[in-house]
Amino acid sequence: MPFEHPDSGKKEKGGVFEAAFLLESRSETVNEVEQLAERHLADLGWTEDESAPFLLAIREAVTNAIVHGNLEVAKESPDDQHISQRIHEAEAGEKSKRHVDVTFRFAPDEAEVTVVDQGRFLPTEDDVAQAVRDFSEKPLATSGRGIGFINEGADQIEFFPGGIRFSRRRVRDGF
Repeated sequence: MPFEHPDSGKKEKGGVFEAAFLLESRSETVNEVEQLAERHLADLGWTEDESAPFLLAIREAVTNAIVHGNLEVAKESPDDQHISQRIHEAEAGEKSKRHVDVTFRFAPDEAEVTVVDQGRFLPTEDDVAQAVRDFSEKPLATSGRGIGFINEGADQIEFFPGGIRFSRRRVRDGF
């Protein structure tokens, strides 16, 4: 289970939910943080259709932080068949002790997530552009589509050393 930052404040004033969590570098934490986000967005009135792309972006950002940032597992080829095994092996090693710092700020009309890992990778603009192209051109690929999903689910994306911040504005019919 994700554990709360000691200084997190899980604030819910004025219809805004804010919280910060440290996640262990294990695959299971991805589902836990996604379920937590889903519950709080629903509590703020976000429908499944409104939140689904953003939840997928959260899932992919946390997965990328764990797998590529902290565990430093890289995809060796476009059709890498052994990445799952290398992830499992890395989760049993020292790098699995690294944490992912996730911050939520959810409001009725906007949501922002920051995901920071303890890795060193910072994608270049070319890396991001290639990932978005790959996402469009290879819709059935089994890996390598994380940045594409984040791009699809967020309105704004900012990469920085060791992390990503992204947000999505809620657009409602008639507004």
